[in-house]
Amino acid sequence: MTFEKLDQYGPTILAFSLFAISGWSMGLPGVGIGFVALITVLAMPSGKTVYYFRDIAWPFTITLVWQFVHLYEKWVTGFAEVFPRSLGYEPSSLPNYMVLTLANLIVVSSGLYFLRKGTRIGTYAAWFLAMIGFVNGIAHPLLAIIFADDGWYYPGLYTAIVHLFLGTWLWISFPADGTSTRR
Repeated sequence: MTFEKLDQYGPTILAFSLFAISGWSMGLPGVGIGFVALITVLAMPSGKTVYYFRDIAWPFTITLVWQFVHLYEKWVTGFAEVFPRSLGYEPSSLPNYMVLTLANLIVVSSGLYFLRKGTRIGTYAAWFLAMIGFVNGIAHPLLAIIFADDGWYYPGLYTAIVHLFLGTWLWISFPADGTSTRR
């Protein structure tokens, strides 16, 4: 298989892999991130459209760093235990939650390399990171409203709100017509 073929099908392979990992690691409560991964493949530009790191360097890098901060807040505040319980499921084990978290981080962090090369995999990583920002920024406040025992905090809430704005910033930084500053 040539790199061109791998790059063409890479985003779909990554999306289905994340979907499988999310279901395996956290069961039904974890499948949400898998759906985000699959929706990203459908939402990203089709064809040969690719982005380069220089086009989105600041928003991508800051959003990526914030993703690490957000996942740290979720880890410290017990999201892996609280989230499944909120939905009526048994909590997932910390190692299983960490598998999902590391898979997520590997995909979005790989964007640093693949965006420099101008590949579809890099473009997927950037879109996935923006989608994660949107979903986190909307889901965590909703989870706090619906499930928070004290009426206002749910694990991951503080960093998720900032994540919404960073995901939006990354999204609007994508070249509108799919063209790049680098050819």
